[in-house]
Amino acid sequence: MAINNQVPGMNGLMFMRWRGDDPYTEITASVQWFEHRSDLLNFYAESVNRNGFQLGKINGAVVWEIGEHGFSWTDAEHFLVSLIGSPPPPPKMLNAWMASAPSNVAEIENAKRPNSGK
Repeated sequence: MAINNQVPGMNGLMFMRWRGDDPYTEITASVQWFEHRSDLLNFYAESVNRNGFQLGKINGAVVWEIGEHGFSWTDAEHFLVSLIGSPPPPPKMLNAWMASAPSNVAEIENAKRPNSGK
């Protein structure tokens, strides 16, 4: 088993690359898996503090938009998912990934602002 000293608590990492019929179409998905919620939330906090990240929505679910070409979200339990590409991932692909790991970004972001909406 490999030792991970770079990302504390990350137990798994998966990449998927999809190429369309057009040679300029390529979408990459990455999924980081954490056994403990606290490790995931620490990594999440570092991940979303990058240039080009802003909150947005997909079918009513809050996600992080990565510039104009990608999305990132977490289920707030074990997974951090990112899809990025040129062109951006199509809605059908986003919906399929979100069905596997639903976004709970809104829950986390609201928890960071204790007086929001209350």
